[in-house]
Amino acid sequence: MTGPATAAGGATDYCDLARSYAKAFERFGQPATADDHRSYYRNALAAARRAPAVAPAELRADVVVVADGLQALVAGLEGIDYDFARVSYLPAQVITKLMSGPFVESSRKVADHARQSCGAG
Repeated sequence: MTGPATAAGGATDYCDLARSYAKAFERFGQPATADDHRSYYRNALAAARRAPAVAPAELRADVVVVADGLQALVAGLEGIDYDFARVSYLPAQVITKLMSGPFVESSRKVADHARQSCGAG
């Protein structure tokens, strides 16, 4: 799907990445092993690290905030070996970061942009 961001030509890579991430996220929450979760989150983090370089300028700061939050989450999940039964053992600073106003707001902006400009669900 082509939207305003892809029509401009400058954000095609970003929209490709956003659509790919949205497709991967569709599988999240399905019964999975710790190895499945590990793979999912590591791939998501790799994509998040690439995203700022290709994000539209007006969205770049928000993409960085989301990537930083995801990096903190992955580090926390590594610490509990992706055992979601132990999620209450995630470091408090990880939970605080993911529930902070800036992270929540940036996540909303990134998701809205992905839906509206990239056709990513």
